[in-house]
Amino acid sequence: RQTLNWRPGRTVELHNKELRYRTLENEFRLRWLEHRTLENKSRLENIRNKGGN
Repeated sequence: RQTLNWRPGRTVELHNKELRYRTLENEFRLRWLEHRTLENKSRLENIRNKGGN
């Protein structure tokens, strides 16, 4: 049991396309998360600067 989604007869080319697509999808998710993290950080800073808890 090495790669779960590998089926016999599938071309390596197709497999590579799938991997590339997933990589792009993950990069997109990472950027989105980074963006959200920065947003939350600046929100926290604003709250701190106003003297709230």
